[in-house]
Amino acid sequence: MLQIIIVTIGCLRSAACRELADDYYQRLGQLAKIRVIELAGGRFAPGQALVARHNDSIKIAQFLEHYPGARVYLLTELGKELDSMGWASMLRRWDQDGRLIILAIGGAPGLDNNILKIKETLSLSLLTWPHELARVLLLEQLYRGLTINNHKDYHY
Repeated sequence: MLQIIIVTIGCLRSAACRELADDYYQRLGQLAKIRVIELAGGRFAPGQALVARHNDSIKIAQFLEHYPGARVYLLTELGKELDSMGWASMLRRWDQDGRLIILAIGGAPGLDNNILKIKETLSLSLLTWPHELARVLLLEQLYRGLTINNHKDYHY
């Protein structure tokens, strides 16, 4: 069964986002082994976005050190964009590969370019999404891709 860890900076503070994320998380439990790990951070004082981005990126890099064999993808608007069928195809390849997949979402200021250069990147859109909505969108696209692969009607 496909194993994915979604590592994020900060938690879902919006009740609406939490409700949507929980719904997709529960649905995904039937199709893959998904864990969401929230790392502390995400808050910063005015004018401190660059410092927060750097600190959040270090936290993610330190987390990734515990999973040396995993395939890691960072979510960024500058990453590789796929349509839903492309996500489904990528999920099939990941499942066949059998390696743990880690998908990382930065906090509100994003992730430092130094960490982005050393990992593969994916994008949910050319648009920049708040990190809370990015998590919901990611869970939804994972669910959509897996339902496509399992010939369920969700996508159609």
